[in-house]
Amino acid sequence: MTDPARPPAILVVDDEGLFRATAVEKLSGLFPEYRFFEAADGAAALRRVESHGLLDSGELSVVVTDIQMPKMGGTELLLALQEGGFRGRSIVVTAFGDDRLERRVRDLGALIYLEKPLDLEDLAHAVQDAVEGARSRVEGVTLAGFAQLLELEGKSCRLWASNPEGTGELYFENGSLRSARTGELTGDAAALEIFGWRQESRLDLLSGVTRSERDVTSALNLLLLEAMRRHDEEQVGGSAQEDPFAMFEGVGRDPVGTSDLMREEKAVTSPQEAMEDAMEIEGAIGVALVDFESGRSLGQTGGGDALNLEVASAGNTEVVRAKMETMANLGLEDAIEDILITLGRQYHIIRPLKTAPSLFLYLALERSKSNLAMARRQLASIERNLDL
Repeated sequence: MTDPARPPAILVVDDEGLFRATAVEKLSGLFPEYRFFEAADGAAALRRVESHGLLDSGELSVVVTDIQMPKMGGTELLLALQEGGFRGRSIVVTAFGDDRLERRVRDLGALIYLEKPLDLEDLAHAVQDAVEGARSRVEGVTLAGFAQLLELEGKSCRLWASNPEGTGELYFENGSLRSARTGELTGDAAALEIFGWRQESRLDLLSGVTRSERDVTSALNLLLLEAMRRHDEEQVGGSAQEDPFAMFEGVGRDPVGTSDLMREEKAVTSPQEAMEDAMEIEGAIGVALVDFESGRSLGQTGGGDALNLEVASAGNTEVVRAKMETMANLGLEDAIEDILITLGRQYHIIRPLKTAPSLFLYLALERSKSNLAMARRQLASIERNLDL
């Protein structure tokens, strides 16, 4: 257990003596409440940790380490610390980085990965992130879907994504995507690259952390739509436009704006067209237009063996009735925007129509293939354009 009478420790490990001394001087000035320890390589670092009992006491809070060092490198050091019970946070600083090395050190618990030559201000920011941030692993959600949730909930955080296609960082402030970086790319270009990855990413979240500079200038949904468009063009053998936002001419690019980027290009003129459009939503299993007063389905598409839409439509009328009765009993003078039912393998979305209060759209999605946040926005757009 950590001794409350002794301040937490930060260990700086680097074989470049000048860099190590300068870094410790800078950091100790910013964090006077911490104790600092230095070492020239991994082996010396382990001896320093052992001689001061930093692992047994739990006082070792942050490790800043180079990778290529004599006697013992940074990856071996991180592995040894991990095996010894280190539960703090690690920052890797290296002049010989690549994506494979970054994924390797991330797997060993590295929170932040920086490449030399390094501005000491960047290192200070990284240590502050490690000291102040709360880290968590995000599972069971797509990168695009989770980014939209961060926007909707107004979060300030750093989101790190990694998969075989690459690694990248996204910084949010009060729900606005403020900065992005992957490889040598930054800003909008980096965000488009990250959101364009097709393979599932491992996501790590550091809450309460952001960057002071802003290099992303476009709204999140605009970036997501452009990334999806590029992917679709690649699948049919097309090529991305030189101006990545030419297709959105006239749409606002305010980075914290709330422009309706999901508006359909054409107005839906019939319930059948609405359901056909809903079936184009990624992961859609079936969709129905239901009258909850009578329990009858006025039209449906999809379903089949995966879902009996007749039974589902009738059953979900009871869900809508029960919710409306509960709202009345609570005296809530409000309208239902949508109702989400989350199953093990499916999402079911019920969306009452504002223009026809007795009707609702019912959409079933396969969880493993869908982006829930995007699906809800697309269904809302279809409902807005529905002409009854």
